[in-house]
Amino acid sequence: MKNVQTSLLINNILESLIVGGMVGSIIIAPNAVQLAGPALKFLDKRKRKLKATQTLRYMRQKQLINYTELPSGRLKVTLMRKGRERIEKLDFEKLKIPIPKRWDKKWRLVMFDIPEAKRKSRSALSVKLKQLGFYQLQKSVWIHPYSCEREIELTKAVYGISENDIILAELRTIDCQNQLLKYFKIRD
Repeated sequence: MKNVQTSLLINNILESLIVGGMVGSIIIAPNAVQLAGPALKFLDKRKRKLKATQTLRYMRQKQLINYTELPSGRLKVTLMRKGRERIEKLDFEKLKIPIPKRWDKKWRLVMFDIPEAKRKSRSALSVKLKQLGFYQLQKSVWIHPYSCEREIELTKAVYGISENDIILAELRTIDCQNQLLKYFKIRD
């Protein structure tokens, strides 16, 4: 349970760095507790400061961030490569296909033929497509009604899937259109 709490706290701190305006790699935070944000609200003031400080040290040890305390008591925090990678992973886990106000009446078909040697990537792709809201037409054929090129490109990059192993196509019509409209709750 402690590891889960620490992991959530680390994610919260990394996200607050990004939301807080991490344009380059440096941010000035008033103190460690404010950097941790609402993740520590369940602790009393003394324990909150101790936990935030411990977490920042742990993050520095794991090379997620680097920080120095300025004479004013503020923290100068630098996001390291491993921290950026963790944020990218968090962003990927939260990836969603935006739903426009009006459907453009096009279907996006994803087909893949990933070799057995890349079985883990193939399985991960199927899980991600399901998570993104795709409907499975056949074992390696999935469909979605909304534009998803960016999400598919990102997924291919994350899972190391080559251009030759996956196809994204747009269709105007499909035999099972009524079933799909019902599944996606779209009024034609």
